[in-house]
Amino acid sequence: MNNKHNNPERDQFQAPDGAEIALWRWPQSKARPTVHWAHATGFHGRLYRPLLDGLATDVNVLAWDMRGHGASAGAANFSTFRGWETYYRDMTALLGSLDEPVWLAGHSIGATTSIMAAARRPDKVLGLILAEPVIMDPGQGLKLWLAKLLRQSHRLSLAAGA
Repeated sequence: MNNKHNNPERDQFQAPDGAEIALWRWPQSKARPTVHWAHATGFHGRLYRPLLDGLATDVNVLAWDMRGHGASAGAANFSTFRGWETYYRDMTALLGSLDEPVWLAGHSIGATTSIMAAARRPDKVLGLILAEPVIMDPGQGLKLWLAKLLRQSHRLSLAAGA
């Protein structure tokens, strides 16, 4: 595809702890809804360009690079970094900086982060589009902890039986 949507512009926003988070904007039109794309661990927003370029013909598209990924800074302060909780706070800050509610879409941790941000700021979210969200049952953490304690973690892989 070779059109104007193939050239997202780099923007950024500031996370609550001061980290600069890269945000990619495809050409925008106020008349269209906006979809924000959140990538999986180890990826970055522009890696999904074949998908996002196609979406940009019908909707406004934003895609971030989570901290420590792509063009974003790493954790600004490891004393305040709380793993995935930090990503939820970053996305909540992004939602607060936007003028209009958006659709949140994401893959893997990006989908999970979108769910958590939507729960915190439902006034800023039109809906969710999720691909492979990471969701564990409430007892999974206890099972993993016990398996490690009993040195049996090799028997409790997340993909057992797959």
